[in-house]
Amino acid sequence: MTRSPVRPGTEDGSPLRAGLAEWVARARSAWLGRDDVLALVTAALDAHKRPAAARARPGDRGEEQEDA
Repeated sequence: MTRSPVRPGTEDGSPLRAGLAEWVARARSAWLGRDDVLALVTAALDAHKRPAAARARPGDRGEEQEDA
């Protein structure tokens, strides 16, 4: 991981992180490579984009600054 999540609920041991780890394990067991996994995550994020007004919260890094 190149950076740590800063939002509450995304820290080590959180249900969200655990669910993602389980999903990644299933993807890897299906022989998906890193690029495949990143493409799936990117597609899911793109499908669930929030309107610009909803993104403008204090501390929000914004979708334009994402590192994959």
